[in-house]
Amino acid sequence: MAFASGSVAILSVDGTDISEAVESVKLDRKAKSEMHHVLGSNPVVTLVHSPEFTMSVKGLLDATIASIFTSNLGPPATSVAVVFQPQGVGGPQRAFNAFITDFSDDVDGDKAGEFTASLAVDGAVTDT
Repeated sequence: MAFASGSVAILSVDGTDISEAVESVKLDRKAKSEMHHVLGSNPVVTLVHSPEFTMSVKGLLDATIASIFTSNLGPPATSVAVVFQPQGVGGPQRAFNAFITDFSDDVDGDKAGEFTASLAVDGAVTDT
């Protein structure tokens, strides 16, 4: 089952294209906000923290996938290059460095082995 969304999407981790094994990718960009009441004033002040970026990847397990994710899990934590093109060649591209924070094998007797992985972006995401 190849990774596809309209056109074939592309995901490269640590210089290796793993698109053929990937079933889904989710790139989250979140910024936490806090609301504070200022003494002697009616308005509420909202403070917004710097955004946190994370990526979740799911797909079919094989030796190459396991090697990429487990060898870079640490310690020490190693930042890897990630390039994600959600609509394939010619579409938008997200490039960043990330730390691999989680990798799980999931094997069920009814289907092929699968994996899930989580990555924490190290710095900013460059959109082109």
